[in-house]
Amino acid sequence: MQSSLKLTILAAALVMKLIKMNSDINRFNLTSVDLNLLKVFLVLCQEHNVTRAADRLCVSQSAVSSSLKRLRHLYKDPLFERTQAGMKPTSRALLLRPLVQEALVKVELSLSEALEPDFKLQTRTITIGLSDDYEIAFARKIVQKVHQDAPNFRIIFRQTNSEKVVQALKDHKIDLAITGGGINDSRIKHQTLGQAGYLCVFDKRLRSKKTAMLIDEYLEREHILISYSGITGAVDDGLEEQGMTRKVRVASTHFSALPFLLSDTEAVATIPEFAAREIAKDSRFGISICPLAIPGFAVDIGWHYDAIRDPALVFVRDLTADIIVEALVAV
Repeated sequence: MQSSLKLTILAAALVMKLIKMNSDINRFNLTSVDLNLLKVFLVLCQEHNVTRAADRLCVSQSAVSSSLKRLRHLYKDPLFERTQAGMKPTSRALLLRPLVQEALVKVELSLSEALEPDFKLQTRTITIGLSDDYEIAFARKIVQKVHQDAPNFRIIFRQTNSEKVVQALKDHKIDLAITGGGINDSRIKHQTLGQAGYLCVFDKRLRSKKTAMLIDEYLEREHILISYSGITGAVDDGLEEQGMTRKVRVASTHFSALPFLLSDTEAVATIPEFAAREIAKDSRFGISICPLAIPGFAVDIGWHYDAIRDPALVFVRDLTADIIVEALVAV
């Protein structure tokens, strides 16, 4: 998986890291350690699955399992625990990951004077954390654009929200995050891509009016609430300020459920405009401006501070940001 030259350089790059992680350097005899194990470790951190890791490394599953056993012995830690969601890194593995990743990136940089044309040929998995309104609006475009230039990249979209996104980035459970603001941590970098507002979505087969929805009609209709809490949302806050309430027919935490909940009903849903426009591409649904004044929100993209060392992550980050900026400007 690595040439002998790469392993020699990698050994030098990792010595200081190993010293920092372990107070007793005498426990380490680097001549007896197969440094290829570190590549296996990093791929397992990215894939959370032995089969997929084996495919990426072009080895058998048993070889990955054997490497994992040796890694556990080396670090005296389970490193990964089997769960229904896959191989979950332990707290020790989460601490090790940025050290190993940084060392491997430095090795690649030291061996290539022109890394930029080469990284797009790698087989990589990039995990983007986001709520599914962003996924509905932008996921397909992101995948298409990435695969045009980096056909071996695999994109994973992982559900998250503004309350969990910072910790997910810090724990390296996700590589990038698309969120409605809420990032405030010195280790997490972020860029505001624009502002978004809200639109009303409804089954237009059950609404004869072609005009925009007014407040009286808006309050007469039952509502479908999509929010993380499942109890209240931005609409309820806006109504409360004006001494009004709405009738919530059903609540869900998933925007992807909205077409099924909305179809063949006279209910209305008030959701971010980029998701509303995507849902309205289905001829069953119509959209209207929201008759209630609701403040818009900032759309941010976030990444861990050390992601800048990884050209593949920077590439996907910038491509994703361009797609979202273009969509927000068009609105």
